[in-house]
Amino acid sequence: MWEIFIFVNPIGNRCLTTEKTIIQFAQQHKMSVHFKFIALNNVYAIDDYMQRNNLDLHNITLRNKVTEKIHQATLFYKAATFQGNKKGRNFLMSLQDAININHLTFNLDLVKSLAQQAHLDWETLVADKDSQLAFTQCQIDQQKAAQFKITAPPTTVIYDYSNYLCEQGVIIQACSLAQLQTFLNKLIKKDYQILLDRQLHTLE
Repeated sequence: MWEIFIFVNPIGNRCLTTEKTIIQFAQQHKMSVHFKFIALNNVYAIDDYMQRNNLDLHNITLRNKVTEKIHQATLFYKAATFQGNKKGRNFLMSLQDAININHLTFNLDLVKSLAQQAHLDWETLVADKDSQLAFTQCQIDQQKAAQFKITAPPTTVIYDYSNYLCEQGVIIQACSLAQLQTFLNKLIKKDYQILLDRQLHTLE
């Protein structure tokens, strides 16, 4: 049994690729996996998004727009999970697809359309998005990211409860897809030599 936390930028392209790769890997190996996507809503996610999209980091107006976009996307995603984690994941990945592959603008109309496609109740989603519960849960997520010292999305934390070494957690920092595949293959083959002598092990 693997428990996987994927810390992502809710509107990021690279995060979408990582998510799909890990999900496909789990399906390919017929693994029992519990996924939890955590949307990052912090300065690291904002800087990463702006840099990858060649946006001026020193443009305050632009930075504020990106900050608000990520903040709203994070709240909508969290609210979507209240209607089921799988629906929430589908909504998040559809949002990332729409923005990064179809080059659609993030706005309320897009969110509503994607919510309907994910079979989410729209009125409930909007109410939950503006609730204290959603805000609090998002704060808890950011605290978890700080606890793991997550500084760049996408970052993956994997717990393999079938092996005591990996029960402490393995962190796979933002990396290339080839590196990600290598790390996952080492874990599936139970090649834990790479994990020895580390606490909350980091794969780099």
